[in-house]
This record gives sequence, C-alpha cells and structure tokens, in this order.
Amino acid sequence: MSKQTHQADLQHLPGNEQLMRLTFNSSLEAIYILEAVWEKEAVVDFLIRDINKKAEEEMQMDRKGLVNKHICKLFPINIENGYFEQYKEVYLFRKMLSQEYTVPEGYPGAGDYFQQIVPYSEGVIIYNRNNSELLAVTRDQNMRLRSFAYIVSHNIRSHSSNISGITNLLQTTPSEEDRAMFLDMLATSTNILDQTINHLNEILTIQQTTDQLMETMDLRVEVEKTLSIFAQDLGLLQAQIINDIPENTQVRVVPAYLESILLNLLSNAIKYRDPDRPLKIHLFSSIFGQGVRLSITDNGLGIDLSRHSEHVFGMYKTFHGNPDARGFGLFLTKSQVEAMGGTIELDSEIGKVSTFKVTFYE
Repeated sequence: MSKQTHQADLQHLPGNEQLMRLTFNSSLEAIYILEAVWEKEAVVDFLIRDINKKAEEEMQMDRKGLVNKHICKLFPINIENGYFEQYKEVYLFRKMLSQEYTVPEGYPGAGDYFQQIVPYSEGVIIYNRNNSELLAVTRDQNMRLRSFAYIVSHNIRSHSSNISGITNLLQTTPSEEDRAMFLDMLATSTNILDQTINHLNEILTIQQTTDQLMETMDLRVEVEKTLSIFAQDLGLLQAQIINDIPENTQVRVVPAYLESILLNLLSNAIKYRDPDRPLKIHLFSSIFGQGVRLSITDNGLGIDLSRHSEHVFGMYKTFHGNPDARGFGLFLTKSQVEAMGGTIELDSEIGKVSTFKVTFYE
C-alpha cells in the first residue's frame, strides 16, 4: 500500500494531514498500522506502514528503523508467541480482537499490555496500552487530586483562621488606632486569600501540564506573604523571624504549590517548637547549580534521622505524638516540590535545629 493509499484510508478523520499527524502522535497508546504481505494467495507477514511517537518509545527505535519493515522478520517473537496468527485472523475474518499480553524481558518494550487489533482494508491497526504506565498515570492523577483537596482544606483554613482572629480583635478593641491597624491586616489577609482562590481556580480549570502552569515568582515576597498569615501566632509566641532571602530572588513554580509548601513548612516550625525556649526561624536562599535553594531553619523539637530518615516524607508518618498530626503535610510538600522538578531534604538534630532545604530549578 502506498503512502497515498494510506492517507486516503484516513480521510474520514477530521481536519487536514497536519492535524491527523498531530492527533496520531499525541495518542497515549502506541499505534501500529500494518499492511498484509501476500505470497501465493497466503498472508506470510505484515509490513509496518506507519507508527506514532508512542510506538517509537515502546519499541525503543526510531520510526525510520521500523517503517516499511516486515514485522515478523524484524521481531520473530510475533511468530513464536502466535501474534502473527492473530493479526491474520483479524485481517482475514474482519473481526476485532482485544486482549492482555506480556512482552518478556530481553525484547523491546518489555512489560504488560492491553491490546486492540482492528482490521482495515489492507491489513490491521494495533493499539497498545502499557498497563504499568497506566497505573503510574492513575497514581499521579490520584496524588494530584489529593494534593488539590489538601491545598483547599489547609490553605483556606489557614487564611480563615487568620481572618477570624483579626475580626475578633476588631470587635473587642476600643482603640481607633488599633482598629485601623487590624483593618489593614484584614485587608492584607483577604487579598492573599483572593490570590489563593485564584491559584486554586487555575489548577481546577486549566487542563495543562505542570510546566505550563508554572510562573516566575519573587521568593522573598511570597515568604513575606506567608509570614503575615502567621503574624498573630508568631507575635504571641514572641518568635524571632530572620528573613535573609535577597530581594528579587526569582523562582519558577506553580503558585499554589509554592504557597502550600511555605504554609506547611512554617506551620510545622510553629507546631513543633520547643516549649522550653523562644522560637527562632531563619529563612535564607542561595544559588544551587541551575536553581535556587530555599533553607528554612528552626530551633524546634527536631526529628531523629538515625531512626526516621527513610520515613520523614512518608505518608501518614508522624514523629512527636501530637494529637492533631496527620502525617500528610511533608508527604504532600515533597510531592509538590518534585512535581515542579525540584528537590527537598531535611537536616535535623533532636532538641537543637532542623533545616528544610527546598531547591527550585529553572
């Protein structure tokens, strides 16, 4: 079958050849278009007429090395495992076949698959879906959903608590000067809440990749916004906050993720403070390779890394027995950092100091 004939067979698809090729190559399934090879009125092989990008990845070969090659000569496993007979049956009897199968180790694309084989005028079209990849995608989608739900509950709750506290102060203070100050604080908090809702709305409504959702943001400004949310708690604790992040420190992030990461790490510093000494939090940043590393150090309770180093960022792992601890915050934080292509690590000594190091890459 010539290229012109193949294109004619695909004319029922919407759009022009460029759109068809884009759709073909965008598929999450590997697609193989095979043409039957006849000898003496018998089908003896199938010629690979076209494949998409996913098929190239699956076979670990360039398209040029596959197209116009005989599939059984190129991959004898098709004869050995009876796949060739299945292709023939689908083609000759015009019936579709759906099945699961395994490509053994040592062959290109080893793994477990779900396959559909569909007949067309000159041969068959094979659609392959890698079950392992599908499970990974499902896990990733579940994690993103869980991450979104947590951002909604955690971030909105933090803002709500802060606004509620300021409102109570407004209702009880007789001083006009204090009322003016609290109104300014309330305006700041509601503005930050509005930004949070906008960020969450972007995640909910824009169906794009993480990379497309990422923006360049000023790290010092975002840290100061987050610190303002905890201003009341930090003031009551007489905590010492040192923000040594240089002005105009730019990081490329998903805004809602950065907000959630800062809220989590700073709220942990407050929650797990040492009750026997004033809380001290030191924030600073530095250039780290091709990225920016944010370090958040506190003098709280610390974590025994000799016992818990492998579980610090695990789901539902808690270390201090706090009744309100859920063991999800650090797991979520790590997931969000890594979703943006970054890294997070912890240095900690029990009863002395803990430093979270978050690296954001371009």
